[in-house]
Amino acid sequence: MGGSTFSTVMPAPSCNVIKRYAMWETLPPYLDSEERFLVDEKRLMDSYHCCESANVARDIRRSRNALAGRKLKDFLVRHNGLITYTRLLFSDTHRYLSDPRQVFILTDDNAQVFDIYSRPEVLELFTKTTGLCPGASLREESCGTNAVTIALSCREESIIRGDQHFCRFFHSWNSIAVPVIDPTGKPTACVGIWTPCTAAPGEKLGMAKLMAKDLQCFLRMNCLNNAAAENTGKAPGSDRTQIRLTGRQQQVLCHFAKGLSYKEIAGKLGVNSVKTVEEHLDAVRTKLSATCRRECIQKAMDLGLL
Repeated sequence: MGGSTFSTVMPAPSCNVIKRYAMWETLPPYLDSEERFLVDEKRLMDSYHCCESANVARDIRRSRNALAGRKLKDFLVRHNGLITYTRLLFSDTHRYLSDPRQVFILTDDNAQVFDIYSRPEVLELFTKTTGLCPGASLREESCGTNAVTIALSCREESIIRGDQHFCRFFHSWNSIAVPVIDPTGKPTACVGIWTPCTAAPGEKLGMAKLMAKDLQCFLRMNCLNNAAAENTGKAPGSDRTQIRLTGRQQQVLCHFAKGLSYKEIAGKLGVNSVKTVEEHLDAVRTKLSATCRRECIQKAMDLGLL
């Protein structure tokens, strides 16, 4: 028997439907966040000129002027509290991404890299292709045009597509950046997200803004704590003796602050059960009266436990 073929004839659209389509055509084109925050042509040209004036070659393979040795160690130790908190913020955010290929970066107000976070295999590829690592500089004279330098200089969000970067080693990545602004209106740090060119950069902007806002609150709280310590004559962390952690709880807290998962912490401690790690961490949270991961770390830093 021969097969049967079914065909469906769609009815002609009514006049009302045609009118509704015509109404949509009269609306102005929608500009999504990607288009609105792409760096404009003038700023891009100004940045290219800065790169050329600094003799930055388009075919350099990695960032120049990176900190190393004692300078790098001092730089990281000086900002240890911010880096610790940011690592937890990055790991908390990254774990919920459906596409794990995003690379999170935090810099100071001079575009010097504090920390870089992503999945291990993604981070390895990113570091290999860009040379970026803690202590590296994202300034134009070091690695050409990128969203972080633009965001810091303009004090506003920015997105740069891969092909807009001055140096070729960034051409496979879109860069998104949001400055962390202090109460005086000056940038104190910058959150950057590097995403492969095949992924839409616009949707990552909201994520970067939320992380920047979180860091803004963290830095403001630190300033308030330091001011309170000066007024009371107590040094930060002077109440540490009021909180007593066991050796195991202290270990779990330190690994937790680095953004490690329960399973990774269990491996570090040499225990077979993730439940054991959870119990230690629950005990720490109870002692610190903390309700969430970042509050736990914030209080631990305030008390000098980290």
